[in-house]
Amino acid sequence: MRKFRSLAVPFLLAAALTLAPRAYAAPSRSSEGTMLVASLVVETLPGKATTVVERMGRISGMGPIAGDGDHRITAEWKVPESDNPEGLSEVLRAMNPEILEVFATFEGEGE
Repeated sequence: MRKFRSLAVPFLLAAALTLAPRAYAAPSRSSEGTMLVASLVVETLPGKATTVVERMGRISGMGPIAGDGDHRITAEWKVPESDNPEGLSEVLRAMNPEILEVFATFEGEGE
């Protein structure tokens, strides 16, 4: 099992796993209120992209989501500046066992 690299990740994971099946928590704003936009490319098991898109669409802060074939998804997610790509990947993979890999890059909200 992987160790978490961010203190925010265990909190996000615990919050996501304790909510009702159709409601997922968004990362809360940091004390400074600085948000980043995480651009995501998500690889899923073959034929599972639609299932993952439906689940990801229920995450607060998740922006446009687009399927690219039956196993790839692109999306944008607004997250606190303190989050990191590894942490987002862990949260998404915990909520979606069909996800094989998450690739994330960050930009400032105003950029």
